[in-house]
Amino acid sequence: MLLSKLVTRLLLFYRTLASRMDFVGHISVAGKLAEISPVGKWWAAMPKNEWPLEDDSVREAITKHWQDPYGDRRQELVFIGTDIDKETIKNRLDACLLTKDEYALGPDAWASFNDPIHAWQVREEQAILEDA
Repeated sequence: MLLSKLVTRLLLFYRTLASRMDFVGHISVAGKLAEISPVGKWWAAMPKNEWPLEDDSVREAITKHWQDPYGDRRQELVFIGTDIDKETIKNRLDACLLTKDEYALGPDAWASFNDPIHAWQVREEQAILEDA
């Protein structure tokens, strides 16, 4: 039952990512608790003059995952549990991918796709520092 709920929530989350291309989304599910939230923006969504390029490790991390035309945007999933039905999870996640026709529409059209998750707001680092 828990796995079924987890997969359902993951499907909802991954289905909406195309409509929020600038945000790095995070989902956490433990027991009956679930949270879906932004954790920042992809480097590809940030002006290059705001990248911390003087930090070699950050620069390496950005370039390691960079793939045109969408930059460092990617999916990373971790499932922890016992008796996980990998094939069912794979099939359900695959069903969330954009179709060829949807993909061909591009990011401007994706932003208008139905998105049932609450609005996200990412506070800029400077505003956070000023509030402290």
